[in-house]
Amino acid sequence: MAKLPLNPEANAIRNITFSENKEKDHEIKQEMISILKEKTDYKKDEESSEAKRERREKIRDLAWDDPEKIGKLKEVLYDNDEEQKESDKHSEVWQGKEQKESIEDLPKLEKENFRINSKKWKEIIFDPNGVKVKVNPEWDAWEYLEWDYKWEQFFTKASAIRETKKAGKTLPKSSNVFEDIINKKYEWNYKNFLKWENIKFCGWCGPSDETFGTFYDIDEVFNIWCEDGSNFYGDRNGWVHGNKDDYSFSVRCIQD
Repeated sequence: MAKLPLNPEANAIRNITFSENKEKDHEIKQEMISILKEKTDYKKDEESSEAKRERREKIRDLAWDDPEKIGKLKEVLYDNDEEQKESDKHSEVWQGKEQKESIEDLPKLEKENFRINSKKWKEIIFDPNGVKVKVNPEWDAWEYLEWDYKWEQFFTKASAIRETKKAGKTLPKSSNVFEDIINKKYEWNYKNFLKWENIKFCGWCGPSDETFGTFYDIDEVFNIWCEDGSNFYGDRNGWVHGNKDDYSFSVRCIQD
């Protein structure tokens, strides 16, 4: 039967004479090899750890010392390992706690885009492409009246700030809020962010007054206002941080 490759430390132990009594010598060697097998990881990529190097040094020292210390050394090694395991356990618990607290500290988005009462708004076809919408008296907020995004609303930067303030709602402070959520809550899984945060691909509305306005990229992109005037823009494959001041976008508030 072919022999398994032996650890060099085990071979070194076998080549040392610890006692003139063969039985005693064999017993000591077996005890030391047993310690070596139990305490040493044979994988080279893990042998570089400080703890394993210290164990090997202790075994080397023992080879030239009183055999009666073998048992004591074994107890010490076990005790040290248990302390390390307990320390690692506390470290893992603490890291998990920190990660959980980090996620809990993140702003939570509301599950739907912000809307305001539009009963008194004017119905118009306000787009060269024939998109039917409602517009508010100030001409700075719009609502779809058809298609999959019926009742979704767009706001200029000024109207987004004005209307959320009137409603007692809070805008995300900046587009970085969304990136933090993607990073920490979804671990950079953008698809899950889109799905579980219920992101609506409503498109956006260009610069507009009573005579001009165009709706773009419906069902292809989303654009969401932030408190600092920036916007978070993306499609189904990725996102960017925007800063278009004179356009109209969706609003997604932070939960109270």
